[in-house]
Amino acid sequence: MHRSIILAKARKYWVYEYLFAKKDRDNIEEDELSAFRDLAKSYAKLTDEQIAGGAEPAV
Repeated sequence: MHRSIILAKARKYWVYEYLFAKKDRDNIEEDELSAFRDLAKSYAKLTDEQIAGGAEPAV
């Protein structure tokens, strides 16, 4: 069994960001969860063109 962290944008793009085996660890830590939430917010700001080209969001 595995657990995964998936980023989604408008049900159009789905990205596996992190995958781990349940036998190796039970869950992610609170600081990791916070970092994934920050990453998801950044990902939500990307345009379709940025996603297609692998560009970083404008700050």
